[in-house]
Amino acid sequence: MGYSSSPYQKAAFLLNEIWERQCGIKSLVYDKKGNLQCTKSTYAQVCKVLAHQATLRKLLQIVPMEGTKNEGLLYVLLYELLLGPNKAIQGGGVLKRKLVLLQDRFQTALKDMDVADISVLSPAVRFPRYVRVNTLQTTTASIIQILQEMKIECYRDPHVPDLLVLPRSATKDLQQHDALLPSKIVLQDKSSCFSALCLTRGFVDSGMDGDYLDACAAPGNKTSHLAALVAQQKQQDQSNAKAKPATIYALDRNKARLESLKKRMQALIPSSAADTHAAVRVEPMLKDFLTLNGSDVPKVTSILLDPSCSGSGIFTSVDRHNEARGGHDADEASRLQALSNFQSTALKHALTNFPNVKRVVYSTCSVNVEENEQVVGEVLRDHGGDVWKLIAPRCLATWHRRGQAVEGLLSADDASRLIRVDQGDDTNGFFVACLERVGVATKHSPPKEPVKEKYAIPFYNGEFTEPATQTVATLKSSKVPVVQKTTAASPKSAAKRSKVKTPYVEESPAVRETKSSPTKKKIKSNDSQSTKGKGNTNPRDPEKPLPKKAAKKLEWKRRQKEQKVARMQKK
Repeated sequence: MGYSSSPYQKAAFLLNEIWERQCGIKSLVYDKKGNLQCTKSTYAQVCKVLAHQATLRKLLQIVPMEGTKNEGLLYVLLYELLLGPNKAIQGGGVLKRKLVLLQDRFQTALKDMDVADISVLSPAVRFPRYVRVNTLQTTTASIIQILQEMKIECYRDPHVPDLLVLPRSATKDLQQHDALLPSKIVLQDKSSCFSALCLTRGFVDSGMDGDYLDACAAPGNKTSHLAALVAQQKQQDQSNAKAKPATIYALDRNKARLESLKKRMQALIPSSAADTHAAVRVEPMLKDFLTLNGSDVPKVTSILLDPSCSGSGIFTSVDRHNEARGGHDADEASRLQALSNFQSTALKHALTNFPNVKRVVYSTCSVNVEENEQVVGEVLRDHGGDVWKLIAPRCLATWHRRGQAVEGLLSADDASRLIRVDQGDDTNGFFVACLERVGVATKHSPPKEPVKEKYAIPFYNGEFTEPATQTVATLKSSKVPVVQKTTAASPKSAAKRSKVKTPYVEESPAVRETKSSPTKKKIKSNDSQSTKGKGNTNPRDPEKPLPKKAAKKLEWKRRQKEQKVARMQKK
């Protein structure tokens, strides 16, 4: 590749390798033991470029850069110049000078681009912090009181009971509070709570007459949520007060993942749950779901199936989302087809090999139609369309985003019964389908709605939503249509609303000290001034030395300058 003094060379090298090998970034930068083989800053820079590569590619089509051999370096420099935090390129070089000369044309092209043409997978896409109260160990009211004592502003989620919405900045405070983690609260994304919620509160007959099966249970967030919801239903239904506890069979075929699940269940579920008088108990099983049959678990009447998927809905993980979307990956279609085949096999197995099962919830953290509507439509068409039917979950009756009709597989009416979560919903992408066996007769009256407790906090209404997450649009390359909210605000009104409703959160002394200290941008300015003959002294106060990081950077620049002079002399 040749020698280059550019500080972006390592990131450029990784990008070229990703595109040449058609692989993901993690397979390049992590060794077999899971150790990162590059600096964190390089890893972050590569992720940022991958997140915006669709935008960068289109800009280079509008404003061509001919004669560029190092494509990775071109993408890195263009990102830093137009979309980076400083909107500038460090160092020098021929490629930098070419880009700077064309900067006005690039900026004009960027302004003219449609919002839907701009990559929206930036690490700046940040959702609120969702905290699910583990009602097997405590109560929502007590957790609210603790959060208020910690001066953390919180709201109730309007869709998921016992789910609280906090500002993202509260994560560190929660992790440092020994009384909360890991037993009393669970840091779980909102959309991933939909699976267990639909299985227990989505059907008229919510399965209190039998046991449950979590087919792909590890790491256990959905399992513990299911246990909490089943326990609540048991306690509310007086007719089953003396009945034996419901059993949740938690399956995983990997021994290490199952051991991790066991430890998590021990922390989240009280030891009394093993007693026969408890409302629910979890039984981990080292088993491949595809090898399990109804005769192995004859009392199971409800199945939660959340199989392996591409993860294209995990917007907060840029590298995973980008790998799922494809980019330069020519094998993306075949990889999605392989995943879709496995998911179809698993769903078919759930519907045809468990004769006592009355309800199945199928979910993925993907936004690809190939893994969602297509899987459900094909399985119902080929295996059990006359035995199983799609149900619109009662618990999410007000959810605005629904599925997509697929010609020959799913009608518009069927698609309206499916639940979709996509960008713009303040949470990661998700898909849920609720299937009920035709002719199921309820053996008891429909379960009562949960008692609505009166808490001292209101429902969440976008108070922590950042402008970036309110104005983004779904990529046009996605095959999944997005049903926009009827009350969606324009970018200007969204930004205005965000400014008006910024909640007050008391800052710790460390945060205040950080804000009062010189920013990275100012340090960079100091570096540029220091290169003009001021040595390692601080231009703000000559008697004080530069910060360690700034001095190190200054020394690097000095060495680069000397090496450049030496090369010029050799020529």
